[in-house]
Amino acid sequence: MHIISNFKIGGAQKLLLDLINNSNKSLFDVSVISLYNKTNNSLANEFEKADCPIYYLNKKSGFDINIELQLVNLLRKIRPDVVHTHMAGLKYSIIPLLFCKVKLKCNTEHTIIKENYTNIEAWVKKFAYKYFNVKPVGISNCVSESIKKVYKVSDIKTIYNGINVEKYTHDGERIIDEKNIKLINVATFLPDKNHEFLIESIKILAEKINNFKLYLIGDGKLRNEIQKKIDYYDLGQHVILLGFRNDVNELLVKSDMFLMTSKHEGFGLVLVEAMAAGLPIVATEIGGIPEVVINNQNGLLVSCDKPRLFADAIEKLINEKSKYKTISSNNLLRAKKFDIQNTILEYEKLYLEVE
Repeated sequence: MHIISNFKIGGAQKLLLDLINNSNKSLFDVSVISLYNKTNNSLANEFEKADCPIYYLNKKSGFDINIELQLVNLLRKIRPDVVHTHMAGLKYSIIPLLFCKVKLKCNTEHTIIKENYTNIEAWVKKFAYKYFNVKPVGISNCVSESIKKVYKVSDIKTIYNGINVEKYTHDGERIIDEKNIKLINVATFLPDKNHEFLIESIKILAEKINNFKLYLIGDGKLRNEIQKKIDYYDLGQHVILLGFRNDVNELLVKSDMFLMTSKHEGFGLVLVEAMAAGLPIVATEIGGIPEVVINNQNGLLVSCDKPRLFADAIEKLINEKSKYKTISSNNLLRAKKFDIQNTILEYEKLYLEVE
């Protein structure tokens, strides 16, 4: 049984969808609980098509005792051997899990845990990991180290997120059309994704190179603010906001280079998607990104507060054709390390530890 906050579009939800769609049906009967009600987006629609029962608990804002009661009733009804929680799933399910004596409990941490993380959820996790035999899983070594440091636990498993590599396959050798260079970024418009830094870098790049376009894929609360910055710098001919798209894999395959400017990133699943499409990458050197992108082998990594260096790195990959081709070839190979089948096998090994 999986318990997750909701089916909004995000890395945790994508991982869960892949887990339930690719699980070994001869070994596992899978069910999913969403704490909140149905979400209206393409990813939520994919969950509805999944071959497993899904339960929506319609959680109200704030503390909702009804959630605890519903979880107890479902746990008693389904009697799962393993419960895997994501996002706020553990916070709301720990008491029902203990009350119903679930044999194996694990929780995936999808982000780096901050040292000043002292809210109720942090205390729940600390006790769950140390005293209630909940197994923590980090999506990168960086995330696992933060779990160890903040929650003072040592028995942590690292399982990298994965993708269906074949979905992003690019045929043939990548060659940049210097008359029409296509850069791409896929990220929600939130502070941590650092779009403002990206636009500053593109402003600098536009002073040296003219025939390129940057396509921004995604939506979020800062979208209008970023659009204003694009207009202020008169970058409309270079930066195009495409909003949320269902065809990200096709857009990546048609692009020439992937850019990521995050200030905080536990793993960066979209980096693997870009690799699988054979795209060289320019990214910020923070969090779990260096575990995915090896500097000078899979792309170029730059400090997240140096827009000029970021622009220089983009220009370098455009101008140095041999380096561009080498990195593209390297990325096609490295993406296979993060194939979803490897992720699923690691999680299934964990589930089979149930006594």
